[in-house]
Amino acid sequence: MKGSPLHCGLIKLEDLSPEELAEEIGKFLDEEPPEFRNRIPDELQVELRKPRSRDDLVTYLKEKLNSMPKRTSLFALENLEEQRNLYFQKSTLQFLLDMVEDRSLGVPLEKVVKVGQKFT
Repeated sequence: MKGSPLHCGLIKLEDLSPEELAEEIGKFLDEEPPEFRNRIPDELQVELRKPRSRDDLVTYLKEKLNSMPKRTSLFALENLEEQRNLYFQKSTLQFLLDMVEDRSLGVPLEKVVKVGQKFT
């Protein structure tokens, strides 16, 4: 994970095409040790490697994170492995979101606020 240009912040994400962004995500996933990478379902890895614009990737990651269960049954031993997998999947998706989402003050308002959204 530490050698990935994406992880090190050496790549300007706004300069990447959807294909280049997908390639960088793929490199990031490939650098994970197998014991961690195996915790991410194949279908999720395929989805993460699909070429998307940066904005579309941010939208996908947010939707995926929101659709994941908050937790499974509280610490039942039979669910321990499932809990670990879910935790790792969420952590990986959140890490990717943190890396690709533009949180600067220069973000156009229409990317941050949706029509009809209430402020809380």
